[in-house]
Amino acid sequence: MKNSITIAAWAASAVAMASAAVAGSLDPIFADQFETPEPDPVPTDALCTPDGLQYPPIGYRQDYSPSLEQLWFESTGEPIGGALAKIRLEGGTFTAMRFTRTMFGDHTDLFTVNGDTSNVGTGLRGADTRYVAVSECAGDLRVADNASQYEVLHARCRLTVGSEGPFMYLNWGPPSTNTAICNLDPAKTYYFNVVFDNPNNGYDASRLCSVSGGVNQCGFRIQMQ
Repeated sequence: MKNSITIAAWAASAVAMASAAVAGSLDPIFADQFETPEPDPVPTDALCTPDGLQYPPIGYRQDYSPSLEQLWFESTGEPIGGALAKIRLEGGTFTAMRFTRTMFGDHTDLFTVNGDTSNVGTGLRGADTRYVAVSECAGDLRVADNASQYEVLHARCRLTVGSEGPFMYLNWGPPSTNTAICNLDPAKTYYFNVVFDNPNNGYDASRLCSVSGGVNQCGFRIQMQ
């Protein structure tokens, strides 16, 4: 009997410790404190596993990566849309947020993605640079290649965000020939990959996200209309 009580007490203690560890690992900006999901499995097709591909970039680790739908709900209490949702990252990390056409609800098939690089939240700095890449692959932060057979590797679907305002156009409808529009397949799952670095200058996981501000906690707000 004594052994049974000891084992039960040990088990209860272990559960409590595990729960505390999980709670402590969650990002405090998300009010509902959803548990960080396991990384999504990498597709095994040619787009996501070409020879010699290194992603995420060497030295980078994946930070909290909710779906886009969950990001909006946790940041604004609203579905994907007009409200500004906040992405917070440290230098040396990236996020890969899953999204599908159904998450956008009854809306036009063409969405404008706006960036807010200054009003990023209390205690945070705007990152010196922001790179956004839409892809079928989580963590795919390759530089743009307009000669690729895959449109998501073209510059219209992955770019460095500079000034505030519109920076990307996502189209779920019939493919557009407009070179500024990123055409997506409504039957596929995509990832909104974001990193506070610039692959065109070479990734450096040790670089502060705001060298000018001397800090490594930065924010970026986005809006989809």
